[in-house]
Formats: sequence, structure tokens, C-alpha cells
Amino acid sequence: MPQSDPSDLDARDPSLRQAVLHTVVTAAFGVGTLIVAAASSDALRTALLLIAPAIMLLGGLTALVRTYLAYRSGRRWGVWQGAAWFLLCLSLMVFMSSGSVVLNTE
Repeated sequence: MPQSDPSDLDARDPSLRQAVLHTVVTAAFGVGTLIVAAASSDALRTALLLIAPAIMLLGGLTALVRTYLAYRSGRRWGVWQGAAWFLLCLSLMVFMSSGSVVLNTE
């Protein structure tokens, strides 16, 4: 099976568009959950503050699976790996920033 260069920008391969769309939609759902959490009551706020980083973590793990599948099929996998790292870092940042609110240690 011939392996393609992951940096090759072929217009016929929609990997870049799909990875960017996946990242933007996942981050939007996570940030939207944080916005709803800011306008909700205590119990719901706690749940939503835990769900927001989980959404981004799940999106990052999904991007890692897509990275592996693209690598195995010989397509561009680097864009999916970048999306995965971005979403995993974003989920960690959101979890660390909302952790003090969840634990009431402001």
C-alpha cells in the first residue's frame, strides 16, 4: 500500500476541511455548554462545567481515531493529529479553569 506524504496538499482530499469543521463544531459545543452553565443554577452549573471538557475530550479522542484511520488508509493524517492535540489541550484548559468552580474553591 503506497503511503502518501502527509504534507501534500491535494485539493481532492477533503481531510483538511473535515478536520477544521470537526474542531470548530466540537469547540463550539464545548463553549456553548460553558455559556449555558454560566446562566444556570448551582446543580446544573456543576454538571455542565463537567460536561464541557468531556465534550472536548471526546472530540479530541475522536480526532485521534480519525488520525489512525487516515494513516492506515494512506491519506493525510497530520491534519487530524493537529485537530486532536488542539482539542485535547483545550479540554484540559477548560477543565482546569472550571475545576475551582466545581470544587467551590474560588
